[in-house]
Amino acid sequence: MTATKDESGDRATVAYWDEQWSHESLPAAADPRLPGLGNYVVREFDRLFRRVVTGYAPGARLAEVGCAQSAWLPYFAKDLGCRVTGIDYSPPGCAKAESILRKAGVEGEVVCADMFDAPEHLLGAFDVVTSFGLVEHFDDTAKAITALGRLLAPGGALLTVVPNMNGLPGLLQKVTGPEVYDVHVPLTPSQLAHAHDGSGLKVVESGYFLASSWYVVNASRLRGRAAKASWRYAVALTSRVGWALESSGWAPGPNRWTSPYAYTVARRPA
Repeated sequence: MTATKDESGDRATVAYWDEQWSHESLPAAADPRLPGLGNYVVREFDRLFRRVVTGYAPGARLAEVGCAQSAWLPYFAKDLGCRVTGIDYSPPGCAKAESILRKAGVEGEVVCADMFDAPEHLLGAFDVVTSFGLVEHFDDTAKAITALGRLLAPGGALLTVVPNMNGLPGLLQKVTGPEVYDVHVPLTPSQLAHAHDGSGLKVVESGYFLASSWYVVNASRLRGRAAKASWRYAVALTSRVGWALESSGWAPGPNRWTSPYAYTVARRPA
């Protein structure tokens, strides 16, 4: 489905995501305790999340904005002891997030709402706010981050993760799925950090995350069973080789050319 930008500068739009989530299968909840290379990315995210949440009392309130069919909400509750809330504007995506929570046996609230018009009871309510692949869909990055910052309690932390649409991941996305590339604003860590600064938040850290993972590329242009199977095999093989090298110290660290993600951690002044 081709997205049509709406008046808020949303390059994807609700209709785009409703279509997307209506056809996606339900993922398993993230579990960093699972062994093997296939779970390497989850374990690395676990390390990042623990850095962000450390210092907040057990039972911290955490919101994931853009939580459609989130595999992370159960993890935040079970592994980090947070009281979790998911926020998303796509009803099918919210329904799937609720299903994953139920399947994991985790209590949590999922609110179907636009982050630019969040319910009053959510404003200033959270110790930690996270988003994964959200703010880069809006033309005005600082405006999107300001909306996230309004959910933070004084002293609260905001973790923003976006796909690296610069370097090789962005080039591959443009070639294999240009319509997907077009709903992204390519952001470097410095641009992401600058947008947080412009939203009145204090940047704690910012950079690229992981040395490689080609799963970030959505090859939507590929047609035919054989082509899709070949792509999946290539992505799995190259990603796992990269993770093996990275985990053993034989690969360069996170960098602008091959990293799948950029991120920023910032805090709301107390």
